[in-house]
Amino acid sequence: DSLERGSKSPTMLESNRIREIRSIRGNDRCVDCLEAEPEWVSLSHGTLLCLQCSGVHRSYGVHISFVRSLKLDKWGDNQINALMLGGNRKFWDFVAPLKTVGSASAKYTNGRDVEKREVADSDIDPKTGDEHKWVASASAYEAPRLVYYREMLRCLCEGVDPPPDVPERYDIVAATAAAA
Repeated sequence: DSLERGSKSPTMLESNRIREIRSIRGNDRCVDCLEAEPEWVSLSHGTLLCLQCSGVHRSYGVHISFVRSLKLDKWGDNQINALMLGGNRKFWDFVAPLKTVGSASAKYTNGRDVEKREVADSDIDPKTGDEHKWVASASAYEAPRLVYYREMLRCLCEGVDPPPDVPERYDIVAATAAAA
């Protein structure tokens, strides 16, 4: 996958590039729990994560969320593009129809995760005033709508046409799977 490989000569991100990535709307907070100043990234979704949530994302597997550090890892051009084209706000807007699909699985949570999710479920972003209703879970990240989102972001990074818009049935399928 091009987001995992990056380009042939990856480099460390310079501080001005990190500031640029963090200035993208919503990127000042973790996509899953709203913790301030996230240092980790899900390349698969073009989103920023706190340390705790990055560990949870790693447990999902690289086919769901490929995690990197903003400051410790080297970055290829496609990987940087994923961050510039993505962003936490764009992700939240895309998953808004899912609302709270999924629940925190015991396999992926501990007491702190559940506590953070309960706060995040109805929290208002203090910087933008936006309501944050995303509830992160393994089942939510495996929802067909997010499979589509990952594919769309990958295509955009590679400069090819993304697949057609996600059909509304994806939301129904995801909600049905979560209820089972």
